[in-house]
Amino acid sequence: SPGQEEFKIQVRGVTSATTNPGPLVLVNGIEGDINSVRPEDIESISVLKDAASASIYGAKAAGGVILITTKSGKAGKIEVAVNSYYSMSRLGRLQDRVSSPQAARMRNEADINSGGSASITDEMLAKMEDPNIEWDEDPATPNGYRFWGDHDYEELVLEKYTPMMSHNISISGGTEKTTFRLSGTYFKNDGSIKIGPDNNTKYSGRLNLNTQVGKYVSVSTDLAYANNLVDKPWAATGGDFGLFAYVFTYPGITPLYDPNGNMAVGTRYGAFDGRTKFYDFSWEKGIHQWNESNARINSTLTIKDLIKGLQFRVVGAVDANFDKEFQQRNPIFRYGIDGQVIGGSDGRGDLKKNRENDAFKEFRFLTDYDLEFNGHAFHALAGYQFQDYRYESLSVMVQSLVNKNLPDLNWASLENMVIGDDVRTNKFQSLFGRLNYNYKER
Repeated sequence: SPGQEEFKIQVRGVTSATTNPGPLVLVNGIEGDINSVRPEDIESISVLKDAASASIYGAKAAGGVILITTKSGKAGKIEVAVNSYYSMSRLGRLQDRVSSPQAARMRNEADINSGGSASITDEMLAKMEDPNIEWDEDPATPNGYRFWGDHDYEELVLEKYTPMMSHNISISGGTEKTTFRLSGTYFKNDGSIKIGPDNNTKYSGRLNLNTQVGKYVSVSTDLAYANNLVDKPWAATGGDFGLFAYVFTYPGITPLYDPNGNMAVGTRYGAFDGRTKFYDFSWEKGIHQWNESNARINSTLTIKDLIKGLQFRVVGAVDANFDKEFQQRNPIFRYGIDGQVIGGSDGRGDLKKNRENDAFKEFRFLTDYDLEFNGHAFHALAGYQFQDYRYESLSVMVQSLVNKNLPDLNWASLENMVIGDDVRTNKFQSLFGRLNYNYKER
């Protein structure tokens, strides 16, 4: 499902009986999210999975380490690169549906075999088999529909082909002292649901800038922004009560829309459920949307060879996420033959808004010293690291919207309002050092 692929990486296998931490991901040396880096911007990926990774990066590396280095510009002429693709995909290995009359006979057979009576009478079955009878008036509900059709929900609800596209452009170049690379990407993936929202759109941009300031000092900066927008139906589409289960398990007796263009609900006849159930996944029912933004800056100041073999590095980084969740449920009514409302399968209109913000800040000061003489080689590393993390979220859920076209908290009942608030913080600082020695590379 676009935007909900549940992409996971496991480097070191199962590392705990109770939890299974994923790998530590470092983007240009700073903790980050692999999903925020576009493939077109990646120069190299390294994976550390042995105990040595934990000795360098600490307990956070219990699940392994993934090192990602993004592309940088090169001195010379300005280069422009464009990378685009467009593809179509289709759902595969879908099972064949049974017709409405066949489903009714199977239901009757199951009812009788279990010691009960048939849910569908011969008269009802005859109407299902008559192609000229689509509906009649329900004797139990005056002015109400009673449907007898044979509809292919797979064709009505699911797209045969779904498109996916990605467009990336990058500009790079520079001089001997300053190089840059600027890139931007647009990505869109449409899902297979035809009757409701189902797509994923991503925008991202990245700037890598490297400058040599004088003989000993250099500065490198990595700026990045990514936005991920996911639109889904109000109800979850997976599981035993999801859209795909309904497509292949519910008989096609009821159309999606009645002759007046209103969403059809259908009727249950004993154990034979002739309702459509698809309104939960329709545009009419509502939407569940996630809008996730990530902004990141990573800058490194390097002072090298003031004394031969001596290098100082000062690293500062901020990685911030600004996430919004929006969920709206609209009332679905049952309409009569005359087009008037005769009931409601769900008469409430609910609204949920959630805001989540978090910021990760890091500062590092590193000193490296290399010394070689008579085949002996020493490398010393000493450093200080400080990390600060803060997460805040605020969620509000209200009921009884006055107008579904005004999804605002001010236009809803405050009687059953539910408010959630969450704040989490942690800080981490450390001093570390390492000394390496080898003799003639042995």
